Amino acid sequence: LCDIDDDGDLDLTFGNQGNSVNPMKPICIFYNNGGTFPVVPNWLSADQMITNSVAFGDLDNQQIKYKYLEYYGDEIRYTFPLPLYPIYSIDTVLVDDQPYYEFCYDPIGGWISLGTRPQSGMTVKISYRYVTKGDLAASKWVNYESGVYFNNNGVINNLPGWTVGNTTSQKGIAWADFDNDGYQDLAISGSGVQTVIYKNVNGTLTGPVWTSNSVNTSAQELITGDLDRDGYPELAVIHFGGGRTEIFKNRSGVLDTTPTWLYIAGSSATSISFGDVNGDGALDLAVGTARTPVVVFINQLTIPVELVSFTASINVNEVRLNWSTATETNNRGFEIERSPSLITSQTLWGDWEEIGFVPGFGTTTEPKSYSFIDDLSLTPKLPSDRQGLTHTLRYRLKQIDFDGTSRYSEIVEVEIYSPAEFSLEQNYPNPFNPSTKIKFTIPSVIASEAKQSQLVTLKIYDILGNEVATLVNEEKPAGTYEVEFNTSSIKHQPSSGIYFYKLQVGSYTQIRKMTLLK
Repeated sequence: LCDIDDDGDLDLTFGNQGNSVNPMKPICIFYNNGGTFPVVPNWLSADQMITNSVAFGDLDNQQIKYKYLEYYGDEIRYTFPLPLYPIYSIDTVLVDDQPYYEFCYDPIGGWISLGTRPQSGMTVKISYRYVTKGDLAASKWVNYESGVYFNNNGVINNLPGWTVGNTTSQKGIAWADFDNDGYQDLAISGSGVQTVIYKNVNGTLTGPVWTSNSVNTSAQELITGDLDRDGYPELAVIHFGGGRTEIFKNRSGVLDTTPTWLYIAGSSATSISFGDVNGDGALDLAVGTARTPVVVFINQLTIPVELVSFTASINVNEVRLNWSTATETNNRGFEIERSPSLITSQTLWGDWEEIGFVPGFGTTTEPKSYSFIDDLSLTPKLPSDRQGLTHTLRYRLKQIDFDGTSRYSEIVEVEIYSPAEFSLEQNYPNPFNPSTKIKFTIPSVIASEAKQSQLVTLKIYDILGNEVATLVNEEKPAGTYEVEFNTSSIKHQPSSGIYFYKLQVGSYTQIRKMTLLK
């Protein structure tokens, strides 16, 4: 299912294996018209073959849309429907306007499950991104190439625009951003061949870049999901022959090549699915077989580093992050990531970027404290759509084990005011001896070709106009700054009297008077 034509409802696509008389059949699409499907397909692929699986993704990230949902009153439960999918990402979950992180979701099932049921009267707000006008990937069987049919503004091309380059029989297929670079990669499993992943490089599939090393290669189906809530999806594959179900753990963008987890059924395995059976906010696994009952495996999620606090505070042009842990196991350290608001009047966010790393203490049962300072003056391109508005920066920690396993912390936010006007404040103290502080503000530059940083000079003059000192002479982005003028550091000591300090930024100039009293 996918909203192929971007009309607000889910359209139906299925592969076709035909019959013994005519096994070669086209892929079929039925467009949803307000909840009603036609009896005859609206679209058929031009190539006829045996198709085992189909999946929708967005190769170039041009058709990713935002959806905001709000639940309250009788709608409050553990699990909430996400009406449009496949899911690209869950951006925010708020319970009574407080960030909530202990959740799981199924990218193709269209649901999200919280780790606990909110109390009656609370409000749950969910912001997520989903694929619309998706590109159609199809795995094919017996002498046909699996491939991707590109979506051209809501219309699927009837021939694939990309193929795997071989005619090996393949069955399972799924899209997922395995390396967390913002682009969905493509995983394909097969019969008689290993499972492979093709990397999406800025909208072009390359590879394969990963190949499984399994003793069984009779894959029936594959699915993806973030089993350990670290932001990197795992890969699960079920094999008909041998009854094997395998999970390949994703370690910060690199999947294990041998199965990290394995189950062997008493008969041929047929189908797998993720769900949150016990409502703890972690994906559980159901396995179906040909002759034995369905079995369910409960996810025993463990947290090796117990984070007890994470806060952010701002002082002028610096954001200070503080966090502490109660215990640590195998902790290599913390990557610090930041995401800016893109539009101040809506909940839209930029991509996460790494801005620093703080080493951990390995394994310890003692409480540990950490801190990190984000110097915003070194970041000239913080977003700004208009002057004089408040922008928000989000921060999170990526805790990394020595084996490469990683997990994300909760998100903290700080508000950054984008000044609307230049200002040069009166020095303090005044009169002074021997030092005083001067504060000034540079507004945001709003012009299509304007530089985000401008040359700023702040100089001191005596009453005759002679330059006494240069306090600032460099490019600076918008923000508020404070500098110190210390007369004791000047070679030729100035005498008591009246002095002037002059701020110049581009064509803007402001002068104020101060008094040195020895």
